[in-house]
Amino acid sequence: MHITFGQLIITILLLLPLSSMAGQTKLAVYVLAQDAKFIGDYTGGALVTIKHRDSGEILAQGLTTGGTGNTDKIMNTTTNSLKIDKSSAFFLADLSIDVATPVVIEATGPMDYLNSAQQVSVSSWIYPDQMARPVVIELPGYIVEGDYQLDNKNQLSISAKVRMLCGCKLSPQGHWRSGDVYVWAQLRQGSNTLASVELSYDNDSRFVASFDIDNVTFLQKAELIIYARAKDGLHTGRWTQTLTLNKE
Repeated sequence: MHITFGQLIITILLLLPLSSMAGQTKLAVYVLAQDAKFIGDYTGGALVTIKHRDSGEILAQGLTTGGTGNTDKIMNTTTNSLKIDKSSAFFLADLSIDVATPVVIEATGPMDYLNSAQQVSVSSWIYPDQMARPVVIELPGYIVEGDYQLDNKNQLSISAKVRMLCGCKLSPQGHWRSGDVYVWAQLRQGSNTLASVELSYDNDSRFVASFDIDNVTFLQKAELIIYARAKDGLHTGRWTQTLTLNKE
């Protein structure tokens, strides 16, 4: 029986253990909302991109999927790797490498709230033929979801639902304190601030306020911007909406 060179190579590859073949290097990447829980299905996951650090080639890309993890374990553990359990969302990359490879691992999210998305990257080396040590990337920031309503008395009522990037709500006495965040809104036209107001906590992770726009004059579109910033400066978030009120 004649065996071609190609058939011989295929036969050898089939006889080799899987761990010796390129493409079997796996890396689990977890994305943690800083000071909170894991970013997963609840807020659309985080997009993980693994690139060759020198060439920029994308080696793997995908979303973290799964749950936000165990609250007690996360909040009572200081080491990120020990916060992981089976309910923690992650992305499992299957990397086709056959030599030690320098990589940049980039996380962007949450993907369901791109207006509030943050991005962080870390550098590492990945070695072939093994299950690499899991990587945990922390994303600081807030999800900010704004809303507004103009009544017939020229009162512009606004509200903002402010949460951690994992979707965890703020409250006066919970793990994530509403009193630790400063929320304010501006009505802007170009570089001009037409009005500004601080929002106060209402309930269910929501902050509210109203503008009296009797003395605000604009004919063109204006921008409503709602900001959230932790009082220690660590977390920030923003929501914007273009308004056309045609008020003179």
